[in-house]
Amino acid sequence: MTTDMITARLTGHRNRLSHLEDIFVASCERAARACPNKAAWNRPAWHRYLHAAEAEERRLGPEIRHLQGEIAHLEALAAHPRSARNSPTSFAMERNSFMSQAFARTTTTAPIQRIRGTIGSKVLAKSPELFNQSLETILTETLQNARRAGATSVDIEIIGTTPNMTMTIRDNGHGITNLAVLVTFGASSWDEYTDVAENAAGMGMFSLASRGVTVRSRGHKVTLSREVFTGNADAAVLPDPDAPAGTELMFPITEEHAANLVRQAARFYPVPVRLNESQVPQECLTDKAVYTIEWQGLRIAVIRGDFSYLVPSASTLSRHCKMVINFFGHLVATSGPHAEEVDGKLWTAHLDVVSAPDLQLVLPTRNQVIENNFLRAARQRAHRAIYEAIALQEHHQLPFSNFESARQLGVDLGEPRIALQRWVVRRQHRHWPSFSTDYILGNHANEIVLADPQTMDPVEEANLETFRDKTNNTLTIAKAEPRFDGYQEYDALPRIAGINTEVRGSDGQSTIYNRTTASPDDDDKDSANSDAQDVVDSITAHLVVRQRRTNRLVQNVLLTHQIPFFFTCPTDTDFPGFVVTKSTNPTFLADALVLNFFHASDDAEADSHETQLEAYAADALDLARSLLLTAREAAIALIVENLRSATWALRRLGEGTVTITIRQGRPPEMLVQGSDGADTTTTL
Repeated sequence: MTTDMITARLTGHRNRLSHLEDIFVASCERAARACPNKAAWNRPAWHRYLHAAEAEERRLGPEIRHLQGEIAHLEALAAHPRSARNSPTSFAMERNSFMSQAFARTTTTAPIQRIRGTIGSKVLAKSPELFNQSLETILTETLQNARRAGATSVDIEIIGTTPNMTMTIRDNGHGITNLAVLVTFGASSWDEYTDVAENAAGMGMFSLASRGVTVRSRGHKVTLSREVFTGNADAAVLPDPDAPAGTELMFPITEEHAANLVRQAARFYPVPVRLNESQVPQECLTDKAVYTIEWQGLRIAVIRGDFSYLVPSASTLSRHCKMVINFFGHLVATSGPHAEEVDGKLWTAHLDVVSAPDLQLVLPTRNQVIENNFLRAARQRAHRAIYEAIALQEHHQLPFSNFESARQLGVDLGEPRIALQRWVVRRQHRHWPSFSTDYILGNHANEIVLADPQTMDPVEEANLETFRDKTNNTLTIAKAEPRFDGYQEYDALPRIAGINTEVRGSDGQSTIYNRTTASPDDDDKDSANSDAQDVVDSITAHLVVRQRRTNRLVQNVLLTHQIPFFFTCPTDTDFPGFVVTKSTNPTFLADALVLNFFHASDDAEADSHETQLEAYAADALDLARSLLLTAREAAIALIVENLRSATWALRRLGEGTVTITIRQGRPPEMLVQGSDGADTTTTL
């Protein structure tokens, strides 16, 4: 081959290659159906472009690659030095030498390699394991395929008894023309719109691989076993004149509650479903919504209250899953925005898919959502929708943090309805429940003061309850609610700092007990507290509150009252330190000790709760009597207490008298005289 021949052939090959490349690009651009500026193309346009590129590669690719190889070979021949370029004899010798050298170079210089993704045989063999093969998954996949095929109804029939049952699913869609796509992993016959809008994967039929299935459609029938799905056997497609125009699937099931699984799968499905010729109840995700908006192919439904009814099993919801996505009847739980009012009312937003190609689910089972910019934008719009729904209500009780979040999203919620719980002592035992009622700011006659249980110990709580009992219900104490911090009306409320007391003893001396803190962050109880248990003449208590005024905290005495006893500090014994006025009824002090400081032991060797409580109450009463009564008064009180417990027995005697005689050095005697004149004497 002469130099002129090489040059002519190179020119022809290059022209042909350029022509084929122009055809390739023009065909892809026509398929994209978009403007010439590729920078402005959207995702569907690029999808069509790449789809056409795959088709043109199969059609023109072999010839293009052949021309590229020929051109490289001719360019190498043209570049080789020759002594007699146009001499046929010398050229033949030189060509032989060149070819020998070129062959030798191929052992060290590899040609350009071109690779692309493909499906290996191992993937096909393990394809049944891509799905969990559960009946829930099968129902989800088959119902989605029926909907995509344009079905307007689906009939499901369950035949037999557990565990030998057969399920038949029949739809009236357009059916399957080429049954081979059923066992072609990743292939489908969906139109371009369905393929793009729903990211159809062409793998759903493999959810039946482990069970096997018989498929009838458009005059044909085929039975697919596991071996067929995995590529280890062939299946014969047989004519079936009675096959439905749509598609019919028949496969074995063993699930005992198959009917319930059908109802769950069809609950939010957009196509009517019948089970054994009975209509399955269906509903829309928005049926129980208090507020609904349309946004970029989604319906955002705001639900007030519990939303766990949306999913078949509430156990699939973690504490982070506050959003449910309805993908044409297939429900996917994910994290999402929510707002919880102080009274516990929960607001959540959920997504009902209409046509949202950018909302993508993890293939093949679609049980998880892919985190992308569209999902993040949908969550933000759903967050705003929650606040828009709350703004339409008559009032709200949102924490201040949610109030600020709504304002940042452009939603004005208005002032809240601040409802506070009645403050009660936190009992340490289980037999006296703490009841609570609400106080509404602006609707209560008395001034409300706040008590924060988180900063109060049992001694402080007991003293505050004693003080409140002496105010004849003129003091309204509400439990502090930190979630309302930030609202002006709430921040203006006075807060209890503690109770200071002035105790006057029988010697006329006064002692100050200080149970207040200097500031909210100061936990140091500066006091002359004692763990002793003393009797005094009087106790004057001052309720100290702290209130914000002009951006500073002001502390002052709100009320002053005389109280019967004051607990000074906890001790290592069963009873705290306290002072008590000598006029106090011992029973009142004992009841306060039991109510505020009894704590049952949970040790394995301990007595029952009732026995421990009875013993503690008896010890508390003995302590109170020993302090407030003389020995004689305490003995009389004990006798009276025991006689009261025997009242029921005394009534059985009818009318008469009981006389108890006490003599020094001798056991007491009891004389019982009846109305009939009969006397009975008993030694005690």
